[in-house]
Amino acid sequence: AVNARRADVKEMYSTLNEGRALELLRRYQVEYVYVGPLERVYYPAAGLAKFGRMAGASLDVAFSSAEVTIYRVRAAS
Repeated sequence: AVNARRADVKEMYSTLNEGRALELLRRYQVEYVYVGPLERVYYPAAGLAKFGRMAGASLDVAFSSAEVTIYRVRAAS
């Protein structure tokens, strides 16, 4: 179960598919997505950029600074 969850987390951050990312976020009842320096080292920039595109639709920016953005996952409607 741990390896499956680890793979899902990697997919959440790496996938370019916004729908798939949202599906995984909701499956694990994720409330906040943290994107900071460590995530930028481990995950592709294109995968991380999708969170910015999702802001205003399925995510909200809860916090933003020069190095960190925290997104809040909106409740399913």
